[in-house]
Amino acid sequence: MVASPISRAGDLSIGTNPTWSPDGTHVAFAYSSLSNFRIVTAPASGGGPIHTVYSAKSANGCCDPMLWSPSHRILFESNFTLMSASPSGGRPASLVRNISWFILSPNGETAAFDGPGGHSPSSIGLVNVSGGKARLVPRPAQAGDGVAGFSPDGTELVFHREATFGSTPATFMVEHVGGGAPVPLSRSGLIGASRLPAGSVYPEWSPDGRWLAFLHLGKLEVVNTTGPAAPHTVAGSTNGAAFSWSPNSKLLVCSCGPDRAHIRLTTLNPQGTKRTVLWANRSLHALTEDSADLPQWSPDGSKLAFLARVGPGYPPVQVWVVGADGTGLKRIA
Repeated sequence: MVASPISRAGDLSIGTNPTWSPDGTHVAFAYSSLSNFRIVTAPASGGGPIHTVYSAKSANGCCDPMLWSPSHRILFESNFTLMSASPSGGRPASLVRNISWFILSPNGETAAFDGPGGHSPSSIGLVNVSGGKARLVPRPAQAGDGVAGFSPDGTELVFHREATFGSTPATFMVEHVGGGAPVPLSRSGLIGASRLPAGSVYPEWSPDGRWLAFLHLGKLEVVNTTGPAAPHTVAGSTNGAAFSWSPNSKLLVCSCGPDRAHIRLTTLNPQGTKRTVLWANRSLHALTEDSADLPQWSPDGSKLAFLARVGPGYPPVQVWVVGADGTGLKRIA
């Protein structure tokens, strides 16, 4: 997904949601315009220097999504190409061309991507973050595929397939990261698969595999993958797929609320019995570059990084950090 400029910063704009370094000390994000971009890192504590990792000319924008892998590579999309850059700088490596979106496996070693960019029907594929040949997932000639998520252990890729491109509803499928033919999610044996209601979208397993969160009829729901209880609603309305699990599986964060008029960045437990709106200042407005962007937790699960505007209208977009309990709100760039 090519990022579009959303605020001015000199001759560039903050053009991607921030992503955490593996040790939690820094965040990376991009300044982007239609003709230039630069990837930078900044201390998560604020007040430190902003370091440029890479800069280049770009006719198609950069760099959303951008994810900092546990393998210490910053992955981003530019000109429909999945790139891998070192945080210390240098020329990035090209992993696979002609993509439109990507996600990372839980261990950060595998990227799953949508492609081809700008064409239909769409295909999906897998590539190792360290490089090597990409592998496309086989599909019927007229089907359209799109990545959805990984199993908790990272060995299975979950994706949605439309039997005829543009048709609905889509069917969830599962592909083993090591290869083989994809199978329907209902026959995959994946934990909790039988508990996903028909018509659900954006399934996200908790890292411990105990919970499955998803959108169903516009509401954010959670179900225990092994217990007897039925799915329950934890938020009445969300901003697209903007929800994600904390690393310890104890909390979800979502851009959500009881209805469309009260959507705020919120953490909540999977039981739905406790929720924390992360700040009270109603002039601070959290943003995402794309509705498929997931909120980014620090590796220890104590903080979140996000984009926001302060005030009415369209003031410059800034990078902020806040504790999962709502404390320590701080602008860092």
